Formats: sequence, structure tokens, C-alpha cells
Amino acid sequence: MLFIILLIFGAIDILSGASIIYYNLFSSIAFYLMVFLFIKGLASVIGSLASGYYYDWMGYVDVISAIVLYLISAGITHQIFYFLGMVMMIKGIYSFGRSLIGI
Repeated sequence: MLFIILLIFGAIDILSGASIIYYNLFSSIAFYLMVFLFIKGLASVIGSLASGYYYDWMGYVDVISAIVLYLISAGITHQIFYFLGMVMMIKGIYSFGRSLIGI
């Protein structure tokens, strides 16, 4: 069961990265992705900080990506958003691959 949840989270991360890069194609689901990423990232960061682990890069990338999706939906764009979308897609591919291998 955990395997399927991790696969879905990885696929959502890939879709979120694509929606940052190609916002016009994914604008109808961008709000839902933003909310999901923010909740997932915040839960990850809070959990890791509570356990004393301060380097939870995946949680921080989720929160930053949610903020970027919000800014794009508000009409604010910047060249760095493309880079952040690529980072999110790479994170999603990494998560998806790790869950397939079972690490």
C-alpha cells in the first residue's frame, strides 16, 4: 500500500513540475496541486524538524513549489521559475524511481 502511495506522490511531483514550467496547459489543476504540495511539504518539514533533522530538502522543495504555483496563478512570473519547475520534476522522478526500486 505504501508503495502505491509513494508512486502517486512521485507522479504528482512530476505533474507539479510540469505545471510550473507549462502553466497554461495545467492551469485548471494548478490550484489543487498547489494546495496538495503545500500540505505535503509543510507536513514533511514539520515532521523532520520535530525529529531533529533540519535538512529535509524534499519538503522545502514542495513548499517552494507551492509558493511558485501561487505566484504564477497571481500573474507573477520570473525566469527562475523554470529552474524550480525542473528541480520539482527531478525530485518527482527521483521519488518515483526510489519507490519502484523499493528503497
